[in-house]
Amino acid sequence: MTQPTPDPGAEPPAAAHPGPTHTAGAQPGAAGAAPGAVPPADAPGAAGPGAADAARPTGAVEPVHPAHPVLGQPGWREDAAQRAQGGFAFPSDLWAEGLLWAAVLRSPHPHARIVSIDPSPALRIPGVHAVITADDVPGDPAYGRRIADRPVFARDVVRHHGEPVAAVAADHPDTARLAAAAIAVEYEPLEAVTDPQQAFSASVQAAEAADGAGPAPSGHIVRHIPLVFGDAEAVGEVMVEGLYRVLAQDPAPIGTEAGLAVPRPDGGVELHVGSTDPHADRDATAHCLGLPAERVRIVVPGVPGATSDREDVGLQVVLGLLCLRTGRPVKVVLNRTESFAAHPHGHAGLLRYRHHATRDGRLVKVEAQILLDAGAYGDESATTLGTAVALSAGPYVVPHVFVEGWAVRTNNPPAGRLHGEGAGQVCFAHESQMDRLAAALGMEPLQLRQRNLMDSGDLLPTGQVVPGVAPVEALLKAVASEPLPQPVPSWARSSSAPATGPGPAAGGAAAVVPPPGAPAEVPAAPDAPVAPAGQAGSPDQPAPSAPPAPGAPDAAAAPAAPGVAAEVTGGDGGSGDGTPGVAAAGGDTAGADAQAAIDLALLPGGRLGGADPATVRRGVGYAVGMVPVLGTEGADEVATATVRLDDGVATVICAAVDPGSGFGTLAQQIVRDVLGVTEVRLAPVDTDQPPAGRSAASRQTWVSGGAVERAARMVRTQLLQPVAAEFGMSAELLAIQDGTIRSYDGLHSRPVAEVAAGKELWATAQCRPNPTAALGPDGRGSAFVGLAFAAQRAVVDVDLELGTVRVVEVTAAQDVGRALNPAQVGARIEAGVARGVGHALTEGLRWSQGVPENPSFAGYLLPTAVDVPPVRIAALLEERDPVAPLGAKPVGAAPSVVAAAAVASAVRAATGRPVNRLPIRPQDAALRPV
Repeated sequence: MTQPTPDPGAEPPAAAHPGPTHTAGAQPGAAGAAPGAVPPADAPGAAGPGAADAARPTGAVEPVHPAHPVLGQPGWREDAAQRAQGGFAFPSDLWAEGLLWAAVLRSPHPHARIVSIDPSPALRIPGVHAVITADDVPGDPAYGRRIADRPVFARDVVRHHGEPVAAVAADHPDTARLAAAAIAVEYEPLEAVTDPQQAFSASVQAAEAADGAGPAPSGHIVRHIPLVFGDAEAVGEVMVEGLYRVLAQDPAPIGTEAGLAVPRPDGGVELHVGSTDPHADRDATAHCLGLPAERVRIVVPGVPGATSDREDVGLQVVLGLLCLRTGRPVKVVLNRTESFAAHPHGHAGLLRYRHHATRDGRLVKVEAQILLDAGAYGDESATTLGTAVALSAGPYVVPHVFVEGWAVRTNNPPAGRLHGEGAGQVCFAHESQMDRLAAALGMEPLQLRQRNLMDSGDLLPTGQVVPGVAPVEALLKAVASEPLPQPVPSWARSSSAPATGPGPAAGGAAAVVPPPGAPAEVPAAPDAPVAPAGQAGSPDQPAPSAPPAPGAPDAAAAPAAPGVAAEVTGGDGGSGDGTPGVAAAGGDTAGADAQAAIDLALLPGGRLGGADPATVRRGVGYAVGMVPVLGTEGADEVATATVRLDDGVATVICAAVDPGSGFGTLAQQIVRDVLGVTEVRLAPVDTDQPPAGRSAASRQTWVSGGAVERAARMVRTQLLQPVAAEFGMSAELLAIQDGTIRSYDGLHSRPVAEVAAGKELWATAQCRPNPTAALGPDGRGSAFVGLAFAAQRAVVDVDLELGTVRVVEVTAAQDVGRALNPAQVGARIEAGVARGVGHALTEGLRWSQGVPENPSFAGYLLPTAVDVPPVRIAALLEERDPVAPLGAKPVGAAPSVVAAAAVASAVRAATGRPVNRLPIRPQDAALRPV
């Protein structure tokens, strides 16, 4: 059994209140399904149970959690101990009598023609029961949510490294892998297009050759969006330009893809998999299997981690095919390398920006070209591009915005959806541009941001009025008002000399303060010239006609951040009045003894990193960003839930999967709050229940939470009506508090348990948000149900010689609408910051001619508990979303989007380097020799 999904929540509406600064634990969950018993210890390939992620507290005192929390109270998952102790069943733990093991043969080429496939060598191996290829798929050969272009097995041509070609079922997992490797496949390698710029150029050339004038590009192009907002001729007095590259981030689930298929008596199949959208997966699987949907059932045990969809439909189809072919249960557990090949990752992007502004720092115009790598198949890339284009100018008021966006197919592995996909790529770019523009204007980056922030009622470049509230100014003020962290002990010391620059108090600069023995000056990046109008590179010159080549040099070197000082002011990194002053990671020492006292773990790179305190500098950076709430551009966002009250015990029946975000706990809180009962159970999630949609895009708190609340209120009405008749008053005059039904005047009361005894009440309700529409040919349209905003300040220490970076602290403020569960809100923000720090510094997929170079956690580096900084939550801003059922906004995606941009801004401030790439490499942060 599994639980439902989304986000956090906590507390009633009001103004901002300080958030928790602890890290969350686990939430309610699930146990194994029918055939899902934990396998015997001696079972071949039996996987160990998953454990909950370790969380590192940030120093705050943990709040006391009530045993049965209601809305507004902190609460942890009921299955937290079970997960931490290894007793929680995930798909890899499931078992069934007589099961076979599956293995998948994948292409070693990024692009090749399949000349022949000979399964006979595999079939001759003892213990092999079946081999299947594309010829054995009885239904639809391909699947996809929006674009059904990804085949179950490659037929004739493979289009990316790791694409499935065949699959095997055998008695033992080792036998299955040996048999898969024995299948004889003859390939004819073809030229691989792995550069999205090359794919774009090829499509344009093909369109021009076919149509002369070359209308909308085709071929490799998944989608092209031109956004036109304002006057194309508008220019600013100052213009800055930048080219930014974002590598693809992997969802990196701790538990790899796994599942168990069991034959049904009606000739169908039951799949026990860690799906995050069981009904959509069931429908796609049934189509590929050639079966009616009612003969395919998906049961969701524990989901071993998900930062987006677990888009594993292809693996589910393979399991179903092998199960139907053999008539026996079939199980598969992918290893880590296979997992990297099997699931979609984030979109790599190349973004060129031009920002125009007045001399006093008012934004005039933003021009952008966005090129996203969809990989071999473009299912989710169209909507990701739509988000990127719509949010390309950031949470700022910009009168004129002109964007060209493309998503292109390549022979790289397919891209999909992560938290904040589309928003994250453009947030890094537009926040980098704000730093550049501030330097060109001689302003503090914080001041420039504050001067241009959007507010409620402003227009997005798509022409849509900002849906709901947009308290961006309050968020940025909250993080800026927090004191800066202490300098590193024993080797940073204050000076009474005044600072020579404005410092991070106003906007996020670094103090460059050489300790004794260090060079008197630290080289900084040269200032970028501001081209006067009419000259090459000036604001009135046209934007380039095509996206820049990936290897092209930056259009304008980033000027050194303002505020580079010669001295330190304020020993605590602050001015003493709560306003941060100029802080430095390096300073005088008392000699060799003091140097020996340095805690090397606090240096960039840690104890073994080799950092020299004399070359370490501190930087402070800011970022603001926004993410869509729910699906976009016409996505049908609907959820259904049933609430039963049987003899005083409530049960929630909702197919919203909980991949670790805590929706199960939230659903229980909603029912307790509405009905006043203590015991609330969660039914297992399977496709026999009405659909609740996917657990992604931070949607379940809003949609499924709304459905649960409506169903609970319908049951509440049934519960109160007989009591109202007994008291001789309207049911509207009754309240439920502390498990007791009370009249408005306090003269009458009845315990809920007494009223509910012996009764079975139930209700089913739906929640469907306001409809949205696809962006039009000019990029205009109401594409979003809502937006969630966040602001962060990052403090980093950078070794200028080695280029190593330590994130000292991240301060966050979040637009949460209404905090439904403060503990989970804090945990989700910390988790988002961890993902953002990873993307900023270590997480990036690398391919060489389409072949992955780092498909393991030895090469794809996730931040550990040592790497994730303390997260200071400055405020959870509670201004209820007027259209959200519970008044709450999801909080899962925004922190990761903004954290990466904030860390990059801080590194830029510390070094004066442009920092135009994520993740940031040592060579991006180290100062070049003079």
